[in-house]
Amino acid sequence: MTSLDAAALSRTPSRAGALGVRAAPLLIWLACLLWWAWRSYAAGPDLMSTDDAMRLVEARDLLAGQGWFDLVQTRLDPTSGGVLMHWSRLIDLPIAALLAAFGALFPAETALRLTLLLWPALTFLPALLAVAAIGRAIAGPAGGVLSALMLALSPGLTGRFSPGMIDHHGAQVALMRIMLACALNADRSRRAALGA
Repeated sequence: MTSLDAAALSRTPSRAGALGVRAAPLLIWLACLLWWAWRSYAAGPDLMSTDDAMRLVEARDLLAGQGWFDLVQTRLDPTSGGVLMHWSRLIDLPIAALLAAFGALFPAETALRLTLLLWPALTFLPALLAVAAIGRAIAGPAGGVLSALMLALSPGLTGRFSPGMIDHHGAQVALMRIMLACALNADRSRRAALGA
């Protein structure tokens, strides 16, 4: 065995170590979710921006029977019949689904609070996993864990995923990170190449 082979083996994590490296981003996500839940307990819907509030209106309109391709929002310009929104319904759908699911189990205010907490956190999870994959591609297993931790500790980045942030920006940030992770791993995986 050459010294290069020995060095490569020493860098290869054991099965248990590899599982720990893969689980670390999930544990970081769970810690962020608990932090956001604690932080948003008192604030509730007051954390929303105007974009977030408009997204909530669209999701509620979808639940109330507005057509999938009918994106006119009469609240924005009621005297002229409304404004045709340029936003995609693809983001409205999971928010409406969460509102409906929680609404069947809890009072309306609780259902809203849970949706405002969970949807941004659900978009943060793939972003965190993608950042960990980027770190692993660049610097190995430890780089993946460190990258996920650095993302979680960056308020400017995690702010897009904090409770109430239900507009499309969090999903766009997550998709961009997924695309970058796939591109960095395209030479190692056919699925990553297709994903990129």
